[in-house]
Order: sequence, then C-alpha cells, then structure tokens
Amino acid sequence: MDPGNYPPIAQALTGQLILLDAEHADDYRRRNSDFITRWETAVAAWAVKAAPLKNMPIVVYHDSWPYMNRWLGLKQLATLESKPGIPPTSGQLSALLKRMQQNPARAIIRAPYQDTRAARWLHDHTGIPEVELPYTIGGNEQAGDLFKLFDTTIDLLLGVSR
Repeated sequence: MDPGNYPPIAQALTGQLILLDAEHADDYRRRNSDFITRWETAVAAWAVKAAPLKNMPIVVYHDSWPYMNRWLGLKQLATLESKPGIPPTSGQLSALLKRMQQNPARAIIRAPYQDTRAARWLHDHTGIPEVELPYTIGGNEQAGDLFKLFDTTIDLLLGVSR
C-alpha cells in the first residue's frame, strides 16, 4: 500500500515478459511506459487528496498497514491483535479503552477478512469509527483495479478523518 513500490515492480515484470516473449517487447515497453505515466499522475493527485490524513491517529486490528501508514503519514497508536491470529483479551481491550479515552484515535482500521468483534467493541465503547479497508484489489466492490484500490482506500480514510 505504498504507491512508490509499484514502478519498480512494473519495470521488473516488463523485463521478465520481454525475456519470455521477445517478439512483443515493444508492446510490453509501451504498456509499461503508459502505466508509469498514468501511475505518476495518480500518485500526485493522491498526495494532494490525502494531505488531510497526515498525522491522523489510528488503531489497527493487525499490524498490516505499515507501508500505507508511512506513505500517508498516519499515526498508529495501537494494534488490537497483539499477536498474529490471536484475538485481544478482555484485559487488553480494557487497557486500550483507557488509552483511547486519554488519547483517542480517529479510526479503527481492519481488513475484510479480519474478525470484527474487537473493533466493534472498541467502537461501541469509544465512538471511534471502524473502517474496513479493501487491503487488495477486489477487497471490496470499489477496488476493482490497482488505481481504484488506492482511490477507495483514501476515500474511506477521508470519510472518517474529520
């Protein structure tokens, strides 16, 4: 979820496709160039659009979002799931509730495949909105391609940033 990672990936994939199918090398190069141009335009627009998210305090269900947090400048205050795959205990949730009462987050972020109970509990006790981010292409109806994945993610975060 850091758009800076995609141009090198696209370049590497283009190189491999050219090795495997040299007959269509010019087409692969053209399509890569087109992607990079469209991607750079989108990244510049996302930077402007996402500017209000900088330093927004968040809680995440699982520490799945470090690239996105760094890119957008989100401030991760806590993680609901302290160990991967192990739901938080009632004691951990109570301690987190106290922390959120003193220093509240603006959003509780989770992926569609993650359990909703702990995030719902924290939301119910604090009013902090839950945000289900698509996490990957196809992660929700709006995230049908790579560009829409980033558009949707930013839109969802902006919806709770106020």
